[in-house]
Amino acid sequence: MEKKSNNLRPIVSVIIPTYNRAKCIKRAIGSVLNQTYKNVEIIVVDDGSTDNTKEVLKTFIESKKIKYFYQKNKGPSAARNLGIKNSKGEYIAFLDSDDEWLPEKLGKQIRLFQNSKDKKLGFVGCNVIVVMETTGDLFKYKFPRYKNFFEFLLSGPFMWTPSIILTKKKIIEAVGLFDENLRFYEDWDIWIRIARKYNFDLISDYLIKYYLDLEPSWLVGLESTDYVIQKFQQYYQKFPKLYSIFFRLLGSLYIIHKGDVRKGRKLFLESMKYNRFNIRSYFYFLLSFLGSDFYRKISRFTLKYKLILRSQGR
Repeated sequence: MEKKSNNLRPIVSVIIPTYNRAKCIKRAIGSVLNQTYKNVEIIVVDDGSTDNTKEVLKTFIESKKIKYFYQKNKGPSAARNLGIKNSKGEYIAFLDSDDEWLPEKLGKQIRLFQNSKDKKLGFVGCNVIVVMETTGDLFKYKFPRYKNFFEFLLSGPFMWTPSIILTKKKIIEAVGLFDENLRFYEDWDIWIRIARKYNFDLISDYLIKYYLDLEPSWLVGLESTDYVIQKFQQYYQKFPKLYSIFFRLLGSLYIIHKGDVRKGRKLFLESMKYNRFNIRSYFYFLLSFLGSDFYRKISRFTLKYKLILRSQGR
């Protein structure tokens, strides 16, 4: 049974930050309007778009199907925080403006939350359909079950997209809003903070479509990655193997995004220091001697291969 509410207050506030996404934001909003669960408000925060985003949203604004806020470009953290501050719902769901939800997404997550006996349940996710932007290929990404979800989050920014998560407004207020120092991986930071105090649960169904560009631009944010590591350093020191994974990740990012092979190798060596049995670090170290261009090609191929394996449940 879904929780009843008064007629004025929405149960779920859906927050959609956007920046120059006029071509796809109608798809995102439409996927919320098509939800089987109807007790929602939609808050769009335009983070300083310079395209015709507001014009595209005009009919939604005039019909009051959405609440629209505009701010000078401050990044996704500030945009989501503005949405949270203006939300009225008990629950908060985030939707990136280039993603879309399947119709049962909110309904199934709300029912899990409301029927759960876990008093420390803090956020709920779901499995993901990954859509390759350039080819249209589809892969079903199934999240592995982890006994300690906090440790899983420390091992890397692997939640794919904020569009997955449903949480409660009071939980976000308890752990703190999005860190506005971060323009990348800001969602990863807040999920870590929630997972320190609350539990995570997963809907096994595939309930969102996440649009992925295989070009390495999605791996940007080196400073943000390092910032998060430093922020939670006390926890990484307790888990040297996780620290090793992160140095390996940083090494790859420097080679893929910056073309800095020398820096990448130094980070791979650091990774080996924290876990001398980390075979991947040795492999990436050797691979780097073939040059950054070849390294990028291999990384794109590896990512696609991993998605195929995950879609097959391996």
